[in-house]
Amino acid sequence: MAGASSQQIATQAASRFPAPITPGLPILQDLTGLNQAYGEVQAEEIIQWGESTFANGMVMSTSFGIQSAVMLHLVTTVAPNTPIIWVDTGYLPAETYRFA
Repeated sequence: MAGASSQQIATQAASRFPAPITPGLPILQDLTGLNQAYGEVQAEEIIQWGESTFANGMVMSTSFGIQSAVMLHLVTTVAPNTPIIWVDTGYLPAETYRFA
């Protein structure tokens, strides 16, 4: 989905995903069904679904480790108003503290 706008991602995601989860209901009601619905979905679409489902309740946590870079890029591209919560592990190089 490279080069797609957030609106294009949202439109495609809306057609592929089930309706947003109703607050107060267990999220993992049907693990097999969720795996079937989301197993082949692009990461950008899942982020868009999360934003539309959880609205202002969606946050991302990061330790700013190597594995975080891709998710930070995806989330800040697709859902740029998502708050980022930094989990400081105490093991990061000095450059990370200067960047953060």
